[in-house]
Amino acid sequence: MGRKSPGVNRYHLQGDPGEKTMPKYNDTFKLNLRDIELIEHALHEQINLLAHANLVSGGAETAENEQKIRQYHEVLGKLHNQKIWYGQMHHTGVPLG
Repeated sequence: MGRKSPGVNRYHLQGDPGEKTMPKYNDTFKLNLRDIELIEHALHEQINLLAHANLVSGGAETAENEQKIRQYHEVLGKLHNQKIWYGQMHHTGVPLG
């Protein structure tokens, strides 16, 4: 690498001696069912508030609110898709209807 500017930290995935290594994201979270329900409820409340604001104002904030609503729906979809769904099973091991 080139010269370091004074007071500037440089981060690299494969750290060189004397340089800091970029921290990795935590991709494992330990949340219980109540935590997930609380997150889902909060996202639904935010969606409702933004949708109501769009109906009332109809102004320039509408596009920004719609973007946020889409983002919240995407997060809710990710949470939904990661759930393990249990259904009734026939005694033969075949899921019922």
